[in-house]
Amino acid sequence: MSSDNKNLRGGFQTKQLIIDTDNFYMEGVGREGISRAELAAKARDIEQAQRRVQDGSDGGLDADYAALNLAHEMPAQLSRIQQMASDLRRHQNVLVIGIGGSSLGAKALQQALQPQSAIAGTPQLYFVENIDPYFLQHLLSSLDAGSTAVLCISKSGGTIETVVQYLILRDWLTRQLGRKKATRHQWVITDPKSGWLRELAEREGLPSLPVPPQVGGRYSVLSPVGLVPLAVLGADIEALLQGVPQHVGRGDVGIEVPGAQRWSGEMSVGGRKDIDD
Repeated sequence: MSSDNKNLRGGFQTKQLIIDTDNFYMEGVGREGISRAELAAKARDIEQAQRRVQDGSDGGLDADYAALNLAHEMPAQLSRIQQMASDLRRHQNVLVIGIGGSSLGAKALQQALQPQSAIAGTPQLYFVENIDPYFLQHLLSSLDAGSTAVLCISKSGGTIETVVQYLILRDWLTRQLGRKKATRHQWVITDPKSGWLRELAEREGLPSLPVPPQVGGRYSVLSPVGLVPLAVLGADIEALLQGVPQHVGRGDVGIEVPGAQRWSGEMSVGGRKDIDD
């Protein structure tokens, strides 16, 4: 559930995001829900699992559960993330090539935080995900290569759907702009050391940012994978990172009161608003 706090075109917009667990429980949905007795019986197992996760998050970006540390670790990379986003914003259109965790996090937040139309002064963002030749052909026929940037995201650097479509877009840019100029319209986010995409970025001097190796793709939205596209859209990613620690690692099981894990937060697009309860 979300609600607007200010009109987007009025300068900035905040959205309140609420996760309400009331309907997990019998009090909310009847006998199909979880009873207090069932939850109480699992409390010890849940608490043990919570402790394993917390213990596994020790060690920063080298931890087993490194994704839980992204909000603490990413501020050190904000200048590079913002620089890439600034470079991408010089174009009218930005094509984000990625699949699964390489696109869904940023795409979900984009849809949650703004309407379908682009914010004035920011590029139009397109997500190129599953292979669809009709969609891609129609998209490219409507775009001007000279005002289009391509951001390729793959943790492994070899995801077949991503690589194939990236090669198609590279060929399109090269045919429209020439090889040398085409390289100035390409950015990469991938493994810091290995993979085809990393090798290509190093060989051609493409601007790139790393995906932390210990962070799984589906949990990477608070890494450059999600932060760069969000910053391109004008989201205040610094405020986002500052707000996250308030909601990560909470161990309350919520036995006493169904719905006790209700959570709400605020993010901003184009302005500043910290996440609060």
